[in-house]
Amino acid sequence: MQGRIDDPSIPGGTPDPVVPNPGLPKVGDPPGPELAPEPPQPEITEPPRAPVEVPQPGINRPDR
Repeated sequence: MQGRIDDPSIPGGTPDPVVPNPGLPKVGDPPGPELAPEPPQPEITEPPRAPVEVPQPGINRPDR
C-alpha cells in the first residue's frame, strides 16, 4: 500500500488545511449614498410690478 502525499507521517507531506464553510454570508442591501442636506430654498414670491409709464403731453410726441 502506498502512502498518500497528504499523509502527515510522510516527510514533506502536509495535511489539507481545514477551511470552515460559513455558507453564504448574510448581506443585506448596501446602504445608498448619503446625500448632502440641501440648503433651504427661499419662498417664491411675485416680482414687483413694473412701473406703468403714463404718457405726458409734449413728451415722446412728434410735433404736429
